[in-house]
Amino acid sequence: MANRRIVPIRLSATKALSRLRSIATDPANVAITRHAESRMIERGISSEQMLHCLRRGHLSGSPVVDEHDNWKFGVELYIAGDHLCFVVAVNPLDPQVLVITAFWVS
Repeated sequence: MANRRIVPIRLSATKALSRLRSIATDPANVAITRHAESRMIERGISSEQMLHCLRRGHLSGSPVVDEHDNWKFGVELYIAGDHLCFVVAVNPLDPQVLVITAFWVS
């Protein structure tokens, strides 16, 4: 039998945002890469700001499937007059969000 790769269903922006917000209600479900942690420290972004953005932000662009079959997308939020953005990955089968990077949008 041929080795076939299962292609996940297309995730709408509405469903991606709903899933992200649901997962981010529990901080234990949010994993941060070393890269994202370094960028947050470098850019003065707190964990509280990150969680607030994940729980209340809106999507920037459409979700895409990455090389690990996770849904990858940006989430943005204006916080105290500043525009904050995170790039995250969500596994369709695992209730966890991986924060890949963080930055202020100028």
